[in-house]
Amino acid sequence: MKISRKTAFAGRHGLFVLAMAAGLAGWLVSAKAQDTALSDPDKACLGCHGMEGMDKKAANGDSIPLHVPADIFAKSVHTAVGCTGCHYDIKADAHPATPKNITSARAFSVETVQTCRNCHDDKFKEWENSIHASLVRDGNPAAPICSDCHSPHGVIKNAASAMESVPCRGCHSDVYEAYAGSVHGKLRESGQIMAPLCAGCHTAHSITAANVAMELGLKSICTGCHADTFEKHKTWLPNAGLHLETVSCAACHAPGVPRQVNLRLVDQATQKRIAEQSGVPRFEAAARANDGRGTGLGPVEVWTLLRSLERDKPGDQTVLLGRLEVQKGADAHKLAAKGKAVSDCGTCHRQGAEAFQTVSLSVARPDGRLIRYGAQSDVLSSIVSVDSIKGFYAIGATRIDLVDYLVILALVGGAAIPVGHLLLGWFVRRANRRGAAKA
Repeated sequence: MKISRKTAFAGRHGLFVLAMAAGLAGWLVSAKAQDTALSDPDKACLGCHGMEGMDKKAANGDSIPLHVPADIFAKSVHTAVGCTGCHYDIKADAHPATPKNITSARAFSVETVQTCRNCHDDKFKEWENSIHASLVRDGNPAAPICSDCHSPHGVIKNAASAMESVPCRGCHSDVYEAYAGSVHGKLRESGQIMAPLCAGCHTAHSITAANVAMELGLKSICTGCHADTFEKHKTWLPNAGLHLETVSCAACHAPGVPRQVNLRLVDQATQKRIAEQSGVPRFEAAARANDGRGTGLGPVEVWTLLRSLERDKPGDQTVLLGRLEVQKGADAHKLAAKGKAVSDCGTCHRQGAEAFQTVSLSVARPDGRLIRYGAQSDVLSSIVSVDSIKGFYAIGATRIDLVDYLVILALVGGAAIPVGHLLLGWFVRRANRRGAAKA
């Protein structure tokens, strides 16, 4: 095929324009990054990838951005390893290579997580055991992976330690707003960096299910900063140790939020939760049926189901341990200054206490997430429930009046024995003295 001089000139002219454009882009990038630590090979990469609007289409039509702002990358902690430190499969002299078959932007992001593992294997293993990784394995498209929290080309040291740039707020905006208005958020905003931010309580990578953190709560999280919690509470709070075991911190320190009693299915011997796969399909079926009717499990149903679980596992005793909690996870972050904490015993220990009107019964999934089922409030107040909820009983707290009377009677009877013994001894000594006087 013969090519005309005009066509040849147009082709050479097009190449010339492209070369000039690439050179100009490279010059702009170099000028912008001249005071940075960008290497010459990285500047060469940014000659193209520094241009805005550069992207790639996945098979499903998703747009995968290929633009890397030079000024942001120059500040990144990854500048030291350079572009090929992560993109080791790309060769500069054969780029672009044969296009990859990328099904979607999400699939590409999940795949590139393995690249992070090459340098951050310890953090990867922590993440792999987290609730976030569990959600990824479940196929949840919103579950966070490395690049969702750490901008791949702009990882800035200590960026997550500032309120305005903490990555958690991207998914947990309701929790963040609650935290920002709390005593912790206000302290942080005032410049007191010792006040906890998200990772201070939940850790950065080995993030557990919210309910697990709540249950560990006082022992391993709150007391990390408030080590004198028990000593301070026992000066005014009767049975301080029991309260701290069965009442979440937020139930008192987030005044005004709705509360509930969560009954956890546990093995009495080990005090560990009964997991979803450990013989509770019958229990779950009954719970779902009651939830569907909007009635929730009643005292007799709970007792019957607990006995059936024990028949499935002879020798084990399944009980319900109760915990007073806030109803919504975001509300657990609305912590107020200690002077505003609930300290009136009547809030809970009175007839018809509001916190005891909402009851849930929970079974744990293997990853720690809870499956919650509704229960009727009289599960806490029926004589039938005494054996079922004995891990969450205190005189007057659960409104089981008959048991209160029996316990009080037992206490009186127990006290009567030593008192009667002392009185009998006193009468015997008195009779002996009178007999001796008559003699």
